[in-house]
Amino acid sequence: IMSLSINPSSTTSAQIKNGYIIAADNGCHVISNSWSRGTPSSLVDEGISYALSHGRNGKGCVIVFSAVNDNRDRANYPANSNDSIIVVGAISPCGERKDFTSCDGEWWGSNYGNSIDVVAPGVKIRTTDNVGTAGKNSTNYMNNFNGTSSACPHVASVAALVLSVNPFLTQKEVADYLGVDQSYVSK
Repeated sequence: IMSLSINPSSTTSAQIKNGYIIAADNGCHVISNSWSRGTPSSLVDEGISYALSHGRNGKGCVIVFSAVNDNRDRANYPANSNDSIIVVGAISPCGERKDFTSCDGEWWGSNYGNSIDVVAPGVKIRTTDNVGTAGKNSTNYMNNFNGTSSACPHVASVAALVLSVNPFLTQKEVADYLGVDQSYVSK
């Protein structure tokens, strides 16, 4: 596991690009992204493209992005910037698209539509928390991690499991195993 953290509001596009290059050049197989940015950047696009094509000795890093929680018919940037990115929406505990009327009664909705490749559980997910006062809870665990940011790691984990069985698969072959058709439409 390699942690490369960003703050989308203060990390520069050049730093983000460099993060993708560092990940790809240092053996990262799957890159899980739960962030978005309003303004497209050619530098960010270049970093993502580099990881998709050069990572894993030319097999390509599998890049997974959360679709965001705007309840809109599209994925946000940069999830929508490259057809090879796997974009993840969220489903409710009842297996329906997470929106304002979902069975869980929460106030938010997952983005949806043709730019979303796959969905995963995104409501009331139990996860670890930062230790001590840096965390959101008084314990080291959270019972209510929500949103496409909690759905995205599910898909990234499955991609990593696929690669643990066959590390020789290309990025596209992993997407195929996940049922993602990356050949049909531009996002």
